[in-house]
Amino acid sequence: MRTGLLIALYAVWPVSAVVAAVVARVRARFLLVCAGSWVFALVIATTATGTRVAAPIGLMVGASCCLFLAFAVSSGVTFIFDPDTTYDVDDGKKPRAEYVVLGIVALVDAAGIALAATG
Repeated sequence: MRTGLLIALYAVWPVSAVVAAVVARVRARFLLVCAGSWVFALVIATTATGTRVAAPIGLMVGASCCLFLAFAVSSGVTFIFDPDTTYDVDDGKKPRAEYVVLGIVALVDAAGIALAATG
């Protein structure tokens, strides 16, 4: 039961991003953030010791990174070496599909926290 739930949680995250990209407008940097943080979660889950603990922790950390980075780069990207320049500026209205995917990722994050807490 627990393994099936973890697999479903790891699968629903990228599937929701792909479906949102197919059905509605989603920005490329949002998809990159989702994909990168999902790969980060998989790396943690597969390389950390203690598989029973590593999989929920990878899910929790990866989903948290996705949420943080998605909101951090939502209006543009600024680098430390040139803080006065913002690249790929987007001051317009954010696509609703991104918020739907972020809601799903937040639920995945909460489930990862619950699974990590219950051991």
